[in-house]
Amino acid sequence: MTEKYSLERELAPHVDPHWAEWFLVTLRLQEVPGDRIGAALAEVEAHVAESGETAEEAFGEPVAYARSLRLKADPIGTKGQLLRNLLVVPSLLGLDLVVESVQGLSDEVFPVRTGLLVTLGLYCLILVTLAAASRALVASLVRRRGAAVAVYVAAVALLVVPVVLWRGTAFTLPAWPALLAGVVLLVAMIPVNYRLMAGNADPVTPPLPSPDDPDGSVAAARAARSNRRTAWAFALMFPVVTAVLAGLWLLLG
Repeated sequence: MTEKYSLERELAPHVDPHWAEWFLVTLRLQEVPGDRIGAALAEVEAHVAESGETAEEAFGEPVAYARSLRLKADPIGTKGQLLRNLLVVPSLLGLDLVVESVQGLSDEVFPVRTGLLVTLGLYCLILVTLAAASRALVASLVRRRGAAVAVYVAAVALLVVPVVLWRGTAFTLPAWPALLAGVVLLVAMIPVNYRLMAGNADPVTPPLPSPDDPDGSVAAARAARSNRRTAWAFALMFPVVTAVLAGLWLLLG
C-alpha cells in the first residue's frame, strides 16, 4: 500500500506534507504542468531547508500562496480533460445498453427510456459548463469541502432524477442487437480510454535530478508504471462495472 504523502515527502522532505499536499492540489486544479509545479515546490523546499522556517511561516497558507504565484496553466491539459470526460458518455451508453438489454432478453425488447436521453444531454451540458468555469469554480471549492460535497451531490441528483422520474419509453430496439451493440461499444472504448488517459499524464517532477537517479530514468520508469496502472484502471472500469451489474441482474432478476 502506498504511504500517504509519499510524493510530497519525496519532492520536499523538509516541508510539512500536509502543506505540500494542498500546494500541489491547488496547482493541479489550476491545470499547471507538472514540471512547473515541481519547480515551484522545489523553491519552497530549498527555502525551508536553508532557513529552518516552516512553509506556513515563510509562505503562509498553501492554497493562497499557490494562487499568488499565478503560474501559467496548460490549455492542452484542459482540452484533454474535457475530451476524457465527454468520452465517458459512450461508455455510459454501452453500460446502459448491456444492462437494459439483459433485463429485456425475456421480452426480446430493449426500451430506450426518456429519462436516459435527458440524463445524457444534461451530462454533456454539465461537463461543458464545468470545463468553461473549471479554474474559478474548483479554486473556490478546493478548501470548502462542505460546498464541494453539496455541488457534487446536486450534480449527481440532477443526473439521477430524470432516470427515476421519466421511466417512459421513448422507443424500443430489439434486445439482442442492442446487447451486442453495447458490448461492442464497451470493448471499442477500452483502447480509446486507455490512450486518452495515458496521453494526458503529466507527473509532478523535480527541476533537478536526484543524486541517486542522475539521468532521471528511475523516476521516469516509476511514473510510467503508475501512469499505465491508472490508465488501465480507467479503461477497464466501465466493462467491469457493466459485467457486475449484468451478472447481478441475471442471478437475482
